[in-house]
Amino acid sequence: ENGWLLSESALVTFGFSSRTVNSAAYSHRVAGWRLFVAGEKGSMAVGRREPHASYSLARWSAERPLSNGWIRVGASWLAEQRTVLGGTFDPMFGHGKAQTWFADFEAQQRLGNGWSISGAYRLGWTSFPGGNVGTSATSIDLTKAGVFSGSDALALRFSQPLRVESGSVGLTLPISWDYKTRTATEARRSISMIPSGRELFVEAGYLTSFPRGYLSLHGFARRQPDHVAATGVDLGFALRTKLKL
Repeated sequence: ENGWLLSESALVTFGFSSRTVNSAAYSHRVAGWRLFVAGEKGSMAVGRREPHASYSLARWSAERPLSNGWIRVGASWLAEQRTVLGGTFDPMFGHGKAQTWFADFEAQQRLGNGWSISGAYRLGWTSFPGGNVGTSATSIDLTKAGVFSGSDALALRFSQPLRVESGSVGLTLPISWDYKTRTATEARRSISMIPSGRELFVEAGYLTSFPRGYLSLHGFARRQPDHVAATGVDLGFALRTKLKL
């Protein structure tokens, strides 16, 4: 991931930052496939109302090499104790405690002359008290090794971070008022959880290494950051270096 500074593969995170408390993993090869099973428990910082919330995660995947690349399919189960995909609701919406299933697909293909292309796609289904949502994330990477020498590389990534694509939360709300009996009529209403925008992230990076370290240059653009349509485009440039003394 040295070719990337800010953007992430669709399969790296689940939409929130976390800290792993304990974990275990097991890998085994069967009939040309590499099978992988892992589990972890951790916590996340989500704000004042919920300073720390815990989660449990289980993952399964199967990877198979191809003539010029590989494919990987997998699934993940995420259980959150007081949050929904790392976020919290106001008490009027109820408390968190969500369960999510993710289906993952990833593949890489070498194109020759140092070029390679890879892609990752994630689908998610989340249920919680009062509602459910469907999510997705995607990323496509194009890399070139040996641009000017044997020790440099060029990388380009297009990605969409995890986004709610469908779903709603249900609320019981007053819809009318009877002045004679001084009572309210209530009904069940659904509020969409789909954000107003869709974040698209593009990052380009150039990395060159030398005997005592490396130097990388990065440029990026984010359209509708955090999936908010009213936001503009974020543009940035960064330089990163590592030197062993």
